[in-house]
Amino acid sequence: ETLESATISRDLIRQVFHRMDEQLSPLGRQLFNMVIIQELDVSDVATQTGMSDSAIYAWRSRLAKHLKREYQSVLSETSSSEQRS
Repeated sequence: ETLESATISRDLIRQVFHRMDEQLSPLGRQLFNMVIIQELDVSDVATQTGMSDSAIYAWRSRLAKHLKREYQSVLSETSSSEQRS
């Protein structure tokens, strides 16, 4: 991986995380950080938040789908702006 592609990848991830941060509720941000960023065990997250395992699994699924949508959105915006340049 070249330095340029690593920088583009970092910028892309930064944009996606920024959008996620803007769109999620405080609880959503907390769970995103614990489940997606820190990759904590579902049972650990449930214990720390007082939520049930099934609620954490549901949140994890929704967050992963949301993350994928935002990633694809940023990626398509980036590639279409590069094509215009």
